[in-house]
Amino acid sequence: MSISKLFVSLFAVMAMSLVGCSQQPAAPKVDVKAASVELIKHLDANSFTPGIEKGLVMVDFWATWCPPCRQMAPILDEVAKDVSGKVTVAKVDVDQNKEIASRYNIQGIPTLILFKDGKEINRFVGLQSKDYLIQQLNLVK
Repeated sequence: MSISKLFVSLFAVMAMSLVGCSQQPAAPKVDVKAASVELIKHLDANSFTPGIEKGLVMVDFWATWCPPCRQMAPILDEVAKDVSGKVTVAKVDVDQNKEIASRYNIQGIPTLILFKDGKEINRFVGLQSKDYLIQQLNLVK
């Protein structure tokens, strides 16, 4: 592989990681839900509103086909462990819950929305670090 092709490939991977996914590539589905820690709640149309109504809740809007979403999963597992009892960490599969994604105008994934007592107070689009998320959660009280 030539140097220029290598740089183009690396740039594409970095751009996708920073910006997130906005279009569905043809990739095999991976069961990210099975790999997630039990501390993360999986919300759907029936559980979403009750799931965000009380306290501080960080919701990850994701899809199985999205590489940055798969990269985000272990980071969220760590965040969920660190903030257990203070912040609820939840996930919404945008392919299974299109109406919720539409209601919150999710245009790129991963998108994390921070809710306080049911109201959106912050939003993060793209791959985020554990340290940054913890820092942002600590700013809210």
